[in-house]
Amino acid sequence: YLGIVGFGQSNIANRIIRDEPIHPIENVYMWDWTNGKCYLFSEPLVGTDGVGGNLLTDVVMNLKLENIRKPILVAPMAKGGSSVFFWYKGKQKYRLDKFLQISKKSNLNFDYWLWLQGETDARPDLYLPFQNIAFNSEIGEINYFYSTALDEIFNKVKTQYPNAVFGVSLTSKCNNNGNYYVRMGQKQVIEDRDDTFFTF
Repeated sequence: YLGIVGFGQSNIANRIIRDEPIHPIENVYMWDWTNGKCYLFSEPLVGTDGVGGNLLTDVVMNLKLENIRKPILVAPMAKGGSSVFFWYKGKQKYRLDKFLQISKKSNLNFDYWLWLQGETDARPDLYLPFQNIAFNSEIGEINYFYSTALDEIFNKVKTQYPNAVFGVSLTSKCNNNGNYYVRMGQKQVIEDRDDTFFTF
């Protein structure tokens, strides 16, 4: 099977507004890291928050259009409103640690890890306190701290999944003007790592 993890925030955390819900897709399943159970794929996805559509559904549908014949297992663990710094050293570090622990114990393999995040860290009122949690008030550029945190998150995944490949979106806009430096940090990780590509 093809294993795909979705982590980050917002549109990969059941926040997409759809006219109609997406019904089960043939030969596609979803795994809930909170209870270790698999289900037929349908929105809203398990293992994350929000009650709407999920960008992982669009990924799956595109794979189906490309005639991927093997079963697909999707594992959502995104958290709406989360910061890259919380995934690195804060609240969401627990989610990642627990996900890695339970998925390895369940002998599951995940090939692609899709990161969609940046909207929260684009807000100056949130960015600085969240960055300080991770880096103890160290002085530096936004893109440096973002790329450092994301790089370490990916390195942690590689300790359990050495063959993991990461997809990163250049995302920083949601009810704001976006943030050039957050996108620079995301782009830096894409450019510096051989196991990472631009997605979405």
